[in-house]
Amino acid sequence: MESEVETERLLLRLWRQDDLDQLAHIFSKEPLWRYPFKRGWSRRETEDFLNRKIGEWQHRGFAQRAVEVKVGNQLMRLHAVRP
Repeated sequence: MESEVETERLLLRLWRQDDLDQLAHIFSKEPLWRYPFKRGWSRRETEDFLNRKIGEWQHRGFAQRAVEVKVGNQLMRLHAVRP
């Protein structure tokens, strides 16, 4: 399985430890985790998630990928939809 998939605008790639700062900022937002947690994640929870995803690739050879917007090399931000 390829470790990267590229489109015109996006790069789907393996998670890296240096994603932590961006990911912690994204995951700290309450709307993202409204269901099921009703709160944003702490940096420690985000770091645990990141380490799990990196470990899944190492042990199983597959996992969710990071989605990076090519312009600006930023992780894609997820937007919660409010009912």
